[in-house]
Amino acid sequence: MMKKVLLWGVLCVCVGCEDHLAVSNNGMEGQWEISWAMDEERASALLNLRKDQFGEIIADNPSSSWILPGSHYVDIEWERTNDTLRLKRMDNNFVLDYRIIDEAETTLKLSFTEDIHVTLERLEE
Repeated sequence: MMKKVLLWGVLCVCVGCEDHLAVSNNGMEGQWEISWAMDEERASALLNLRKDQFGEIIADNPSSSWILPGSHYVDIEWERTNDTLRLKRMDNNFVLDYRIIDEAETTLKLSFTEDIHVTLERLEE
């Protein structure tokens, strides 16, 4: 239960450059579906990453979701490094560093903690 409370708090606060792999900052630009999963619960949002390394997260989840309930629009700044995708809220400077576990041309698998799994799926433009 404590993990669920921690996840909910962190996502509510967040939502929530040097060496690069095959998907560099330039390759990250575009629209992605971002989904967070823990146990049987899942929430998702649209993640728009622009060339200027700013973007937004747009979520509309059921109010019963404990991961990310309700509607959210959050302006972010983003950065991709060798093993991390960093998302920083522009309104309060809260930073989430997601560790990159695996990547393919259109998918990134990330981890926030060992229990919280995050997936980015590139949307067709």
